[in-house]
Amino acid sequence: MVCKEIEKVFESYTGSKLSDVFIIDSIPKTVSGKKQRFQVQFAKEIIRVNEPETVKHEKPSSLLEIQIAKVWESVLNVPVYDIYTSFFKMGGDSLAVFECVIQLNKLNLYISSEYFFSHPTIAELARKAELEEGAIIAEQEVAAGFADPLPFHCSILHKKHINQWNFSCLLDLDPMPTNDTLKNILKYLIMQHDGLRYRFKIEGSNITEYIAEVEESACIELIRYKEEDNLEPVFAKYQETLDITQCPLKLVAFYKEDEDYGKLLVMWHHVLGDAYSIGKFMEDFIDIYRTVVVNKNEYILKRKTTSLKQWSAIVNKFAFDKECIADIDYWKQTCNSDNIIPTEYNWSLRDNIMDYEKIHEFLLCRVDDLKDAGELQYKLLAAWSETIRKWTQQDEINLSYTLNGRHGIIICKDSLLF
Repeated sequence: MVCKEIEKVFESYTGSKLSDVFIIDSIPKTVSGKKQRFQVQFAKEIIRVNEPETVKHEKPSSLLEIQIAKVWESVLNVPVYDIYTSFFKMGGDSLAVFECVIQLNKLNLYISSEYFFSHPTIAELARKAELEEGAIIAEQEVAAGFADPLPFHCSILHKKHINQWNFSCLLDLDPMPTNDTLKNILKYLIMQHDGLRYRFKIEGSNITEYIAEVEESACIELIRYKEEDNLEPVFAKYQETLDITQCPLKLVAFYKEDEDYGKLLVMWHHVLGDAYSIGKFMEDFIDIYRTVVVNKNEYILKRKTTSLKQWSAIVNKFAFDKECIADIDYWKQTCNSDNIIPTEYNWSLRDNIMDYEKIHEFLLCRVDDLKDAGELQYKLLAAWSETIRKWTQQDEINLSYTLNGRHGIIICKDSLLF
């Protein structure tokens, strides 16, 4: 980036060396139509000159412009008076751009650094943020109704005993919200995360998927109990009865009699997402619980940067890509070998979750061939540890893991314990 001092020198030097340039409508002509170019230099008074458009100057006025201006001021430590002045003319550089992008993201204004570099004015950034917000909202409005099956869904739903692929999480809540409050929190979450409203209809080899409405998806049961010692068999029973065709995400609230605390069992079928996904869901739940139930304040989830429809289109496009199809034989051969994730595979930090799902998908397809669940856990753990070791360049790593089990989480007014 050119610093302001050098820029001023350039402007001064070129201004002293270059002639004035002006644009005229036409060159003067004689009565017979011949052009009189020599008269152009004397024609400034009688010929309309199109002067270059005066640079606009305007203070930030809209909410978006004011938000962006405050971010600029905090990063550049200078006041902002004009929405048309370049960020770089105000002293900004590439590092300052990245700092601005981070702060804008925290305000739910999702602008890429690439766009910032090419459109470095508040006016342009505000216009971009407004368009992006409208596009995402419009995309979310259609996230209901029938949907094309995802490749990952097919790999699970065609297997036997599909309901065993589930996660569960047990929370101790103090204070325990009312059943109506819990239902409202769940409605808010599944309205935000539309993938949690997936429903499946399985008829032989035919699978039909649709995204249900919010009211249809809010599955909560209420249980009252006296002694905690007898609850573990109840938890296990509920987890065994999770039915993917009825409600892949289900909450069971256990209220302690004559007390204001209780337990919440969250059950989640793997077809809705992996452990990372349920982790994000639980983070949002805990944030809402603390804000609404404990602190009695309003809560608004962060605006999403994409939708289920957009993400599904990307995954389906990837699954049927020629390059992906060409890799199938390689991965099948790999899954039949002792080395699930091969040492010769050229891993890099650019490998994304969809590349990893290819491996995970074939493991799920071969689960019936394994001797028992312990063998599956061993193979998965060996593959994950070897991959992480390569990425981190560490000689040894220690993994703490729990597969298909409940993590005890205690939530109270002052602490969060795992």
